[in-house]
Amino acid sequence: DMFKRWIKIMVVALGASHPTTVWALHWLDRWPEGGPPGSSIGRPEKGSKVQGLPGGKMTVRIIRGRGLLATDGGPGSMSSDPYVVVQFAGSKKKTWPKVKTVNPEWEENFEFVVSSDDRYNADLIFQCFDKDVMGSDDDLGRFTIPCARLPAGIPYRVWCAFEEEDKPGEIELEVYLEEANVPGLHAA
Repeated sequence: DMFKRWIKIMVVALGASHPTTVWALHWLDRWPEGGPPGSSIGRPEKGSKVQGLPGGKMTVRIIRGRGLLATDGGPGSMSSDPYVVVQFAGSKKKTWPKVKTVNPEWEENFEFVVSSDDRYNADLIFQCFDKDVMGSDDDLGRFTIPCARLPAGIPYRVWCAFEEEDKPGEIELEVYLEEANVPGLHAA
């Protein structure tokens, strides 16, 4: 409990992207698994015994994109009509398309229910598409964030580049994972 309170104070004082805060958030994420600072972050090995993490609610905020691939109008095109599809644990949500831009501003929030099993095994999958009136929508890129790597109780804001090397651009997003029934996490 004391460590969680210390991290909340650190985030306010230094900001979520400060290296010390990032280190502490990563260590807190491993805390139920008993991993010391400096150990690897990620999912536990199959069949290993770990203390279960509680489920809860996750809010995903798609903020904006920059430098996305321009696909409208053929060679030399200058724009796209991008939208983002977010998938998590069998649920799928999508933003509204933004017309004729490669630097869209979405500012849209989505909520997902997170089970204890999802905390270790589910991935947040982000796919960006160009909306086309005729034919299928063009793939602008994708990236994945394992739920096991998300800190709980603190907003995680990040710019994510697409996994495919031939797909330029990145998306800014914020994820807030609120655990259910964790004593002291939300205490003042």
